[in-house]
Amino acid sequence: MGKVIIDAEIINNDDEGSVARGQLKPNEVRRTTVKNMLVDTGAMLVSIPEEEIAKLGLRVVREAVSKYANGQKSVRKIYGPVRIKVMGREDHVLVMASHPGMPALLGQLALEGLDLAVDPTRQRLIPGHPEYPNEQLIEMY
Repeated sequence: MGKVIIDAEIINNDDEGSVARGQLKPNEVRRTTVKNMLVDTGAMLVSIPEEEIAKLGLRVVREAVSKYANGQKSVRKIYGPVRIKVMGREDHVLVMASHPGMPALLGQLALEGLDLAVDPTRQRLIPGHPEYPNEQLIEMY
């Protein structure tokens, strides 16, 4: 198995709300493209470098305890909300800052919301529901 690496566009959702209220012009919405994001099905959230969080002007929405693979825990700030676009699909998610020197991560909650799944053999993302390849399906039970 190998790594799945993608690019994602991330947009400040609060800025988009300000456009809807007439407080910002559409070209003033802060956005960035995060290159070489690692798809990590073991991570819950999206994580991006702190400099990207600052560039987007994201606000802290809460703090949460984060547990690492080695068992350690730490309190981390959660930012957002953002709109994320991957492979022509989009969702609204929260993000956390990645550790310096570590790759940005696309976690499981975003994968579910985007209706994407990992194809580890071909090292790519595929539709979460192959029977609906051109639709972003949301299951409700």
